[in-house]
Amino acid sequence: PYIRSGDLRPAFKMFARVKRIFDNLTQSWQILTTMTPSEYMRFRDKLARSSGFQSYQYRSIEYLLGNKNRGYLKPHDHRPDLVARLTALLERPSLYDEAVMLLA
Repeated sequence: PYIRSGDLRPAFKMFARVKRIFDNLTQSWQILTTMTPSEYMRFRDKLARSSGFQSYQYRSIEYLLGNKNRGYLKPHDHRPDLVARLTALLERPSLYDEAVMLLA
């Protein structure tokens, strides 16, 4: 709502907070660098064919930011509830869309 209304000061403050959150998430992956391949393989099979890039949460973030590729729904076909939630995000304005509308 802040971007749409042109009230950018609180929006920038939120962006700074989100950037910190993303920094923390990125740093958490550094833990994997402490593992040998054999240590990683001890639990990799529990992930099946999944990857973090196919997760519902990752896809939600992408859609909210503006990467609106309908093809990314396919890995979730087995979960109609997630497809519905992702489709709702896909169809609403993203952060990118809001920024473009503000600039217009």
